[in-house]
Amino acid sequence: MQRAGANVDSKAALKALMDSIPTSQDAVWAYPVKWGQYTATMGHKFRQWVDAKVAALLGAPEPSVVDFIMSLIATHKGPADAVAELEPLLDSDTASFVLKLYRTVIFETERAAAGL
Repeated sequence: MQRAGANVDSKAALKALMDSIPTSQDAVWAYPVKWGQYTATMGHKFRQWVDAKVAALLGAPEPSVVDFIMSLIATHKGPADAVAELEPLLDSDTASFVLKLYRTVIFETERAAAGL
């Protein structure tokens, strides 16, 4: 019975964390990402997401664009810098893409920091 309670608590904690992640561009751009929590496993997870989004935005898989985006994250570039670097590639979809990407980065690093 304790196990079920722990599972409910964990789900509640994840929902609370998700609800705490900023949604506006200004708030995400200003958010202090906990880069110390970033792991290779997260990078792999992000790569899959980025690969799917880039293919959807550009109409075909673009491994070199995905590699470039992943290098921005790996070097801890902030979202404003990422937009500046990606705008020539993603055009009008850039800000929306970067907002979603960095919300995911924030969520995963905060989740790791919280031990969830």
